[in-house]
Amino acid sequence: MNKKGFTVIELLASFALTMIIVIFLFEIVIELKDIYVETALKTDIQTKTAVISKNIKRILPYNTINTINCEDYSCDVNSVDGNTKLTIDVDNSQVVIGNQKFSLPDSVSISSAQLNSNCSDIGCYLKVGMNLSSYNLSQEYKYNTLFYFTGEARVIDKYAPEAPKIQTIYNLWSTTYGRRTFTQQGYTADAGVNGTWTTSNGDPQLHCADISSVKNISGAYIELESALTQNVSIQIFYNTGSGYSEANSRRDTLKAGSRKILIPLPKNNYTSVRFDIGNVSGLSYKIKNLGLLADNSQSHNNTVTIILSSTDVGSSGIDHFEQFIPSENSSWSSHTLDADGKAYVYPGAKRNAEAQFRAVDKAGNVSNISTTQIIIT
Repeated sequence: MNKKGFTVIELLASFALTMIIVIFLFEIVIELKDIYVETALKTDIQTKTAVISKNIKRILPYNTINTINCEDYSCDVNSVDGNTKLTIDVDNSQVVIGNQKFSLPDSVSISSAQLNSNCSDIGCYLKVGMNLSSYNLSQEYKYNTLFYFTGEARVIDKYAPEAPKIQTIYNLWSTTYGRRTFTQQGYTADAGVNGTWTTSNGDPQLHCADISSVKNISGAYIELESALTQNVSIQIFYNTGSGYSEANSRRDTLKAGSRKILIPLPKNNYTSVRFDIGNVSGLSYKIKNLGLLADNSQSHNNTVTIILSSTDVGSSGIDHFEQFIPSENSSWSSHTLDADGKAYVYPGAKRNAEAQFRAVDKAGNVSNISTTQIIIT
């Protein structure tokens, strides 16, 4: 070694050693950067999947689920309140719950996914699994979460509702098919079948003596075109041959916001009937139907209104009613519920045919069939 400085060999050796250290340190920095990026991405994935888990529990009806049916990447969740769909959208790296979408981080794709479910009398299990991949991940991130839906309020409805109760109203007055002979008193004028009737005093009367074809009468039915904003007093007089009297009448109230009322009468054959709608002057309304509740399957020369009601043995409640006339239909038709929980069917065409009805609850259970003969001549 020259005491006046370094030799070329010594300088080259020092430079090489320095480069080795620099390269080593650079590799450490690169590895640390990759570790940082991967850690940050995993944290982001954990945050996103936690949000997905939270919203699966939030959006799906935790205490009222009846069934969960999964196929491929989608599940139909059926509950008392309706249906909700859960979907893993592999192409767009999203989880869709109902109408809400939850996206994974931008660089993450779903390489595989699975949805499995199982329901028993005490609850429903839902397993959601996804394998997530990214060029910033050294290996796939696995998301596997099991959800259990149950609670004190949850009851699986496996019981069919009772067969529908069928009540047949023989219409005396119909805005579609006309009316029988009525005489009026206490109105400003006879407004006709489709007009607006206005009371002129506190004792309006609509009298019909053309009811001889209706036998075994047990109720009177009133249906207005639209609901009134006030309570309306209703009184029905029925005549067995000795005229009208307070003793031979029944009173009830058509509540504000309602437009239909069925008032029970003693079961009998009557010679005439009188509808007193309202007990104040200046009350206006349009009448859609006036009719008499009587035994089913009677011959009638006008339209009928069929009222369907049922009791759900389970807990989900009646959803709708269905009708089938074998001689006329190829499939069942649906009738929605009115505000009173009943369905109203208006078979207007002339026919002599058997009609079948069944009730369907919100869990999808179907009742036994009830039948009646519709005879309109």
